[in-house]
Amino acid sequence: VVDPAYLELLLYAMNEGGAMISACNLKKTPAAKAAEFIPEDIYKNGYPCKTVTVQSYSEKVKYTSVYCCAGLYKTSLIGNLRFDTKLHYAEDTMFFFRIFLKAGCYSFIDLGLYFYVYNQNSATHQAYSMCRYDEINTWEKVHSMIEPYGDPIKSAVEQKMVTVYMHFYFSLAKSKNATSQVHRELRRKTRAFPGAVRSFLRDKNVSFAKGKLKMLIFMLPPGLCDFIIKLKG
Repeated sequence: VVDPAYLELLLYAMNEGGAMISACNLKKTPAAKAAEFIPEDIYKNGYPCKTVTVQSYSEKVKYTSVYCCAGLYKTSLIGNLRFDTKLHYAEDTMFFFRIFLKAGCYSFIDLGLYFYVYNQNSATHQAYSMCRYDEINTWEKVHSMIEPYGDPIKSAVEQKMVTVYMHFYFSLAKSKNATSQVHRELRRKTRAFPGAVRSFLRDKNVSFAKGKLKMLIFMLPPGLCDFIIKLKG
C-alpha cells in the first residue's frame, strides 16, 4: 500500500537530488491492517531530501534489510540489469547493490510513503532451512563488490555479514534445522572478520539481549552454543 503522493514525491526527490534513483521510508504492516494505514502528513513535515552516497550508506546497511521497493529507478539506469532468478532469497539485495553501485548515489526523502504488507505464510516467514543460504551467498557477493570502495562502507558490510551469519544460525536452531557442522562453518566465517565482530559488540545501536548476547553465545564452541540455545528455549 502506498501513500497517495508516493510517486509524486519520489519523482520530486529524484529531480531535487539530480539522482537516477530516489527512495523513501518503508513501514511494515500485517496484512490484516493493510487497509488501516495512515498517509504521511506531508504538509506538516515538509519535503526533507538528502543524497545518499555509497559511503554514507554505511550507516544504514548495518541495521536494516535491503529492499528494491519504496524506490523509483530510471529505466536508462536499469538497462539490462535483472533479478537473479537462481536466487530464492535476497535477490532484491543483490539487485539493489548492483544498481546502486552503478548509479553511485540515490536521493532519499525522509517520509514513510510505502507500506510493506507482510504475510506470515510467505516464503520469508516460513521455517528456516538451508535453502535460505542464498542470503549468505548474496552478502558475500556484495562484500566482493563493495571491497574496492574501502571504508567506511566495507567495514559496514562486514558488520552486516557477521550479523547475517549469527541470525541465520539462530533461525535454523529455532526451526530445529541447525547442525554442529553448519555452526562450525558459520562461526569460521564470522571469525574471519574479527574487526566486524568487535564493532558489532561495541555498537551502541545494537541491543544487548537481541544482539550482543546472541553474538557471544554464537561464538562459543558448537556443543556449548547449542546447549545454551536449548536452555533459552
